[in-house]
Amino acid sequence: MNQASRTHTHVGGFAVVYVVKTSSGHKLALKRLAVNNDHDLYLTRQEVAITKALSDSPYSVTYISSATRKLSSDVHEILILMELYTGR
Repeated sequence: MNQASRTHTHVGGFAVVYVVKTSSGHKLALKRLAVNNDHDLYLTRQEVAITKALSDSPYSVTYISSATRKLSSDVHEILILMELYTGR
């Protein structure tokens, strides 16, 4: 996915959700989390696994992809790309 634009949409305790637009103009939700300990990293990996497992349910968001990278010796960034649901 080539990111043509990114708009900040929501901030939570551990995450920021962006609306991103693909090169074809399709809007998606990109959830960015940053964690600084092994327990929270485990929990976010569980969140990814659950989101992926429930992706086919009509009551859950559609999982597209995810990635984890180490930002420093104790900070990891987790990105979760999902279909965007606006509630409308």
